[in-house]
Amino acid sequence: MPVNFFKLPLLTILFFLLINVILLTGYSCFFDISLFFSPTIGQRSFYWVVGNVLLTHFLIQLPNLLFIFIISTLLLSRQAIYQIHWRNVSFIFIISIVITLITLVSQYYLNQYVVPLLNQSSSSKPSILTSWILVMVLMIIGYVVIAMMFYLGMKLFKKYLIYTHYCLTRQQNKNLHLSLYIVLFNWYFLTLLFSFFHLQNVFYTSLFANLVRTGILFTFLIVVNTLGYFALRNGFTAVKNHLEIKKLILSSLWAFLILCCLTLALMFGLIQLMGLIANEYLSDTIEIGLWYLFLLILCVLGCFVTRVSVKLFFKQRQLINQPNFI
Repeated sequence: MPVNFFKLPLLTILFFLLINVILLTGYSCFFDISLFFSPTIGQRSFYWVVGNVLLTHFLIQLPNLLFIFIISTLLLSRQAIYQIHWRNVSFIFIISIVITLITLVSQYYLNQYVVPLLNQSSSSKPSILTSWILVMVLMIIGYVVIAMMFYLGMKLFKKYLIYTHYCLTRQQNKNLHLSLYIVLFNWYFLTLLFSFFHLQNVFYTSLFANLVRTGILFTFLIVVNTLGYFALRNGFTAVKNHLEIKKLILSSLWAFLILCCLTLALMFGLIQLMGLIANEYLSDTIEIGLWYLFLLILCVLGCFVTRVSVKLFFKQRQLINQPNFI
């Protein structure tokens, strides 16, 4: 896969992170940073606040980072914009500023209006399901706004951008579909996971706790994505002469929903099993071993389900007079 193909999307993420760091660090020097975060996060020393704020913000923005990478890759590839030219880089920088402002405004709204609503007294507090739906709706609205801004920006700067007529080989096209499939799957997972984290205010704790969470999350993602890569690397046996976005979204979303159902079923079965075992026989070691077994079974099922979904949507077909390059 040519590195140039992903350079502009990765540059978009880099600009997004740098602008966030500059704005949040500068804001914390002169104003109350708790407007964007927990009301108690600003009650420490300056260096602790800046470190915890940046790490907390990085964790919160992980789903947005993946979505920015996905939408920028899709839109830029459809318009054949690959070249690292000063015009393209300027466009990416301007879009990154707009997206950063949008995410900061949405985070401000979430912490100033939604979080207090979710933390009301038990008599007026909405149910868990209602709270989760509200958080999910806000996250989806944020994704839609980011995609619209990127799309409208490309329309506005259409005559300003530099286009490249690049022809992907069949193997490169397979690698492109594989990469986007894995990133889409990670985006679904992090969006669902972080929607529950917002309900519990998981991010707004100590710096050490956030470091531990970051290490655990990245270790889990590295292991799962490595298994996914080896399970799917030979799965995209038939691709057309363009990026099949619809198939990518449907196949990855179908596999993710199936895995969510299987996860809930396995968790219910494991909890029932531990309830049937007498307390005197259920030691901490056995309980930890059961949860490790649960993760192992889930990884095997994940590899199987994703491989089946890819084969269903991208199975090998009999191609007549198919050129070597597409």
